[in-house]
Amino acid sequence: MKNIGALVFLVLAAAIFVPGLIGNSNVDESPATVSNARSTGPASVKAYRDSRGHFSFSTRMNGERVEVLVDTGATMVAINQSTAHRIGARVSRDTYQVSTANGLVDASSATIKEIRIGNVRVRNVKALVLSDQALSGTLLGMSFLKKLKRFEINGRTLTLTR
Repeated sequence: MKNIGALVFLVLAAAIFVPGLIGNSNVDESPATVSNARSTGPASVKAYRDSRGHFSFSTRMNGERVEVLVDTGATMVAINQSTAHRIGARVSRDTYQVSTANGLVDASSATIKEIRIGNVRVRNVKALVLSDQALSGTLLGMSFLKKLKRFEINGRTLTLTR
């Protein structure tokens, strides 16, 4: 359990500082644009950096719409309890108390059956579930990104390829 606490520390530390960012809609450009590749090529989607320097997507998690903020520094996808319940995520009964910059936070592990962004689909994604008070939005971390063929930032554009 100490290893899990160490792995999630970065996610949780970021989660504490993210709460008002995801709900803020003051962006320079649309949050996500789907780029459909040819049927013989890989699936890919693009997002454009917003005025704060962040990338976000509108996703489908287990078929439910969820807005996410991409966080390459987060080890795992991080969702709050309300989102976990709404998408029907399989949440572990075990909880882990982890230390963050704002104190101790309880977290549980979960598996999200499917995350879809445009034509990019990833199955069985590991996630952390935090209280609604600890995390107001959703972070798309490395447990999703590492399942992709690649993800690339080129200027103001983030491209995810499956």
